[in-house]
Amino acid sequence: MALWNFLRTALIAPLLNLRLWLLQFFGNALLIAVFAWFLHIGDGYTSQIVLSATLVLLMVAGLLVLHGGTMNCALDSARMGRAADLKPALKRVAVPLLPLLIWAVVFYLLESWVDKLDDYQYSFPGWLRSEFPAWLRRMISEPGMGRAYSVCVSFVRWTLVPGLLLPLGVLCADLGFRGLVSFRAWARILRRLRYWIVLVIAGLLGVYCTGALMKWTLDPQTASLMQEEIWLGSRLLVGYLLAIAAWLITCTALANAHREGETSGVPAETPEPKPVLAANATAKPEPGATV
Repeated sequence: MALWNFLRTALIAPLLNLRLWLLQFFGNALLIAVFAWFLHIGDGYTSQIVLSATLVLLMVAGLLVLHGGTMNCALDSARMGRAADLKPALKRVAVPLLPLLIWAVVFYLLESWVDKLDDYQYSFPGWLRSEFPAWLRRMISEPGMGRAYSVCVSFVRWTLVPGLLLPLGVLCADLGFRGLVSFRAWARILRRLRYWIVLVIAGLLGVYCTGALMKWTLDPQTASLMQEEIWLGSRLLVGYLLAIAAWLITCTALANAHREGETSGVPAETPEPKPVLAANATAKPEPGATV
């Protein structure tokens, strides 16, 4: 029952928050538009270099405020038990922008290191299979080893590394620099099995389903150019919405796991003894007293 309640609040509740949907939809669209503008700026003049540097700073700050504010809003909603306001969450994340930046840089460096594992996609599985005994090589084909390696790399890239670092992100958005060293709160989130279950579901929704949707093309022999353009635009829009939904589900799972860790880490209050009325008290005579 507790697992079902957690899944219901983590999978359904974030999809019903219209304000978060609008914030993510238009906020990410604005960042994408600014990035496209940045790519078309030349570097032949000093003004263009200054404009490019300014746009980079604005994009980084906007990215941190947008997603840090989303994590704060999900955390406030989990603490209050209802949909929280966006303005306090966005204002609160503007103060710890530097620790969020440090966390984002570490996240990017680790993901870049994981991306290098793709260079061994064709060499490592074949070498590993060659080390197996003959009876095991007959059971496992080389394409099967390649698929298993791809699944492991995808798990590390989309589940393991985000699952380990996202709790630090929500702690930094909430506590600032203290979030970088809140290892007990971080460990309490990681110990929640339900958090990892929802994270896997969000990864399947935002990565696997989106990738499968983008590969779903029309028959080039029967489809016209206009049909291809409309179908591509529809797939991009649905994939964009799926990615936002996966991110909102992840933020809600993080917030719920952090809230449960906060409540479980607080010791229960010892109830104070109630006073005994004098009328109900039984007086015992002292030894040697005359009755």
